[in-house]
Amino acid sequence: MSEAKRFFIDGEIGAAASVSGGEFHHAVDVLRVRVGDETVLCNGDGYDYCGRIASIGRKELTVAIERRERNTREPRVALTLFQAICKGERMETIVQKCNELGVARIVPFVSAFTTAKADAHRIERFRKIAIESAKQCRRARVPEISEATDFSEVLKKFAEYDRIVMAYEEADEGSLAEALDNAPSSVALVVGSEGGFSSEEAEAARLNGARIVTMGPRILRAETAAIALTAAAMNCLGEWRR
Repeated sequence: MSEAKRFFIDGEIGAAASVSGGEFHHAVDVLRVRVGDETVLCNGDGYDYCGRIASIGRKELTVAIERRERNTREPRVALTLFQAICKGERMETIVQKCNELGVARIVPFVSAFTTAKADAHRIERFRKIAIESAKQCRRARVPEISEATDFSEVLKKFAEYDRIVMAYEEADEGSLAEALDNAPSSVALVVGSEGGFSSEEAEAARLNGARIVTMGPRILRAETAAIALTAAAMNCLGEWRR
């Protein structure tokens, strides 16, 4: 079913399941699905529910489920990206590409040098991008896009993770591979916005358990840093092997 259309729904999936709301409108108005079309439904439990569209109504369609398959594209390590909010489309690029790379959660936040904001409308836009990106790379789960917070709240969340890694442009040492040794089961990556982090923020992160790492001698754009760090972390964690 490599060409089957993929939709994300809530709730348990049995012998049949319904698609409604935004996913229904996308299926009917954009994809122009028809009765009999092959379909994959996902509800975030790690499985693909494969079947065919049995009926299409005015507000929902019904899929007859033929089989359940474990999705093998979800990472074994839960990786959260704490991303300082960037301007314009840069944040959308980060959401899309880091989703493709396998992050489980993205937490936008405001730091000392952040000039952009993420209101409710922007957060909703990020969530829509996350859904479409998850479909494109055939994931079984849509990464959570959290409400925007501030750096002080980010520090409090560090205790939830086995390993926290902060990319700091002023760091002249600190290896990502060393920071991710001994196979952690949950990882938090912390990346700044266009202005990076202040020295006070870097020190606060370190005191709260973060490992400060360098990304080399070149100063990267914020979106490049987020994508590159996520990709490198996934490689270090063994997620680039089939």
